[in-house]
Amino acid sequence: MVSCISACLATKFINPPAEDDRKDSSFNAVYSKGATINIQWTAVDAILALTLFQLNKTDPQQFLLGLEYIATSLAPNTTSFTWTVQTKKSLEESPIFYMNLFVQGETSGRANSHAFNISLPGGVQPQSSSIRESPTSSLVTADATSTPSSAPMATPTPVLAPLSTASPTSTNAPITATETEGGLSGIGKIGIGIGVSAAVVLGVTVGWLFFGRKGGADKAHISSTVAPQIYYESKYDSNSQPVMPYQRIELPQNTTAERRYELPGQR
Repeated sequence: MVSCISACLATKFINPPAEDDRKDSSFNAVYSKGATINIQWTAVDAILALTLFQLNKTDPQQFLLGLEYIATSLAPNTTSFTWTVQTKKSLEESPIFYMNLFVQGETSGRANSHAFNISLPGGVQPQSSSIRESPTSSLVTADATSTPSSAPMATPTPVLAPLSTASPTSTNAPITATETEGGLSGIGKIGIGIGVSAAVVLGVTVGWLFFGRKGGADKAHISSTVAPQIYYESKYDSNSQPVMPYQRIELPQNTTAERRYELPGQR
């Protein structure tokens, strides 16, 4: 406890000057925005963070919410830091600031600087409360409840989020307007039904024309190629195989005459 108090008492700012009992803002140093100053303090054998607070211009004993980090993870026994004067705060709201040294792992500051003013370059007063820092600013804004982390703090740098690369999720052909999630739509199914019915009717018609005509042609062909029926009879026995074929020629009927059969060529 005693060593902590001694260390706290020993730690103080050199430039800007250390905090004192003077409350008059006329003693404040003025730093032009964008200028470079060399911040100095007494040595501390610990990792440090250098922060910036904005004070209420109507009551400089009160600071406005939100701190800014000027530098983080300063090595033990570091006693200076070159700073380009920048702030994300509105100078119109209040141009009054002060610095604070934090030791890593502690929730209270080790040392406060005397208050100082930040002005626009050339001493021009800001016309808007929407002042923005230049792109070279090394400040990082934290909320009012933020305290230095117990872990080493790295100097923040802007990080650009990588662009997402679009890739095909599917190589399937696009769904047409007549398709649905479960298959073909009702219109598509009706179209297929009509097509199938028409195909069946067409098939029956073609089959009838083809096979019907083919059957008629076959019948005509058979009737034209079949020879007239020849009757085979034996001169002596009608049941035996004939010696030679002959045609049975019926002679004119004569009720009184005997029925005769003649061999061809013997008439």
